Amino acid sequence: MKNSVRLLFFVIGITFFGSCSVSHVNNKLIIGSWKYDKIGPFISNNKNVKAKTDSLSEEQSLNEFKKGYQNAGKDQKRALKETMYSGFLFKDDKTAIISFGQKDIHTVWKMNSKGNNIVMKDTATSKKYIVHVVSVDSITLKTESEVLLGKLQRSFKKQK
Repeated sequence: MKNSVRLLFFVIGITFFGSCSVSHVNNKLIIGSWKYDKIGPFISNNKNVKAKTDSLSEEQSLNEFKKGYQNAGKDQKRALKETMYSGFLFKDDKTAIISFGQKDIHTVWKMNSKGNNIVMKDTATSKKYIVHVVSVDSITLKTESEVLLGKLQRSFKKQK
């Protein structure tokens, strides 16, 4: 009787711990080097801008974004610049490099269980960067950044 109870708890324990370690399929898809491709759409928080920004061309979306940026305050501009990544390098060992043009930041990363958020923590300053994943496949990574001006979607292409 004792052995069967122990066996039952062992099986339940293995099942529980095994199910906790299941990662989202996006975990494997994002491994590699990603370079900025294009912007759009920009969804403004401004009440005067129609919600039809999804249908704007890339150029119109960028112009709308620039207008909002020009009218933004100093804190808004600084917060926005912190989301303007030019590329990512995600590695299997859960380390990553975020590129901001000439500046690279070394981080450790973790994806949530739904596969729609990547939290990266700077190894030098412990600052957190959150990337909202809209979609990812073997070629394209689409992200969305929530900035004070609105929501900005950007696409990245996987480098070979």
